[in-house]
Amino acid sequence: MNDFENTMLEMMSELSVNMVSMGADISTLKEDLTAVKEEVTSVKEDLTAVKEEVTSVREDLTSVKEEVTSVREDLTSVKEEVTSVREDLTSVKEEVTSVREDLTSVKEEVTSIKKDVTSLKKDVRELKDSVTKLEITQENEILPRLKEIESCYLDTYKRYQEGNDDIESLKVDVTTIKNYLAKAN
Repeated sequence: MNDFENTMLEMMSELSVNMVSMGADISTLKEDLTAVKEEVTSVKEDLTAVKEEVTSVREDLTSVKEEVTSVREDLTSVKEEVTSVREDLTSVKEEVTSVREDLTSVKEEVTSIKKDVTSLKKDVRELKDSVTKLEITQENEILPRLKEIESCYLDTYKRYQEGNDDIESLKVDVTTIKNYLAKAN
């Protein structure tokens, strides 16, 4: 055999070894490819599940967006109501301030009235004392004197009454005398 053939045989032998090695590598690659295919299938299944979850999340996100929009509208309404309440509160504060000022004025007036009432109570006590003294004076001095005056008056009245009867009798007598004298002339 010649060199060429030897070289060829060696190459063929190497090629054969390489082919066997390549066959083993191809088998390994096939196994790896099968494993990769299985993983790809698993990944596809996972990807499908993820797609479904993303779709569900998108639907949930759309729902959340709608709720956020609703909450924003409600928040705007609440802000408007809070503004209205603040305005009302400002008005109430002003009224409370006015009422406090009025109350202070009323307290001052009540204090003044209390002083006046105290003074009036003192005056009423003094007046009661004076009335009591007058009643005692009336009972002890004036009434006895009035009874004395009444007694004197009644006695005088009786005398004048009796004298009045005499005067009436004298008038009748004078009239009779005048008539007699008038007839005698």
